[in-house]
Amino acid sequence: MAPERVVPFLRPYPTRAHRTNWFDDPDIPGYVLGQLDRIPYQGIGEFHVFGEDADSHIARQVIGIARERSLALHAHTDTDGMMRILAQAPDTTVIWAHAGFDVPVETLQRMLRDHPNLFLELSFREDITRDGELTEDWRTFFTGYPRRFLVGTDTYTPGRWADLEELARASKDWLRQLPDDVAQRTANGNAQSLFGPRNDGR
Repeated sequence: MAPERVVPFLRPYPTRAHRTNWFDDPDIPGYVLGQLDRIPYQGIGEFHVFGEDADSHIARQVIGIARERSLALHAHTDTDGMMRILAQAPDTTVIWAHAGFDVPVETLQRMLRDHPNLFLELSFREDITRDGELTEDWRTFFTGYPRRFLVGTDTYTPGRWADLEELARASKDWLRQLPDDVAQRTANGNAQSLFGPRNDGR
């Protein structure tokens, strides 16, 4: 492992097939605890859960494990699911995968305002630019909350790794359209603040 470059997160289910029902599987908490003893994970995720399933007994146990161990949570979810996660983990770093995909910017602004532990990961958020230009809504959003965004590429399959250079280039294109300090924080400063070597991951 390269701790200066890799921040390990644990997906809380053993196979891709589990992603639609892991929150109902009583074996999952034991699986998570066993895996956490193997390497120094700093978070749990990316996990898929939506709506009221985020309040299932199993999901609550996994979120509780994260809180007990000061681990971040990285959730692929909808607004309802995210609100349920935030209610359970008000003292835990919560990262919203893909910034909710298509959740309106106004909703995201309100949620960042109300939940200081919430951060937005930006992969697959396709409305940040229009014809290559950063939209005014997103420019205002980035500058208003410069400490709350994380660039992402979502390299979840080998094919996505093959596209990594192009994915990084696309992010750099809109980052260059932001003020330098905001761009630096979004590109890597916020991740460093959360998970750098002098931070305990909270």
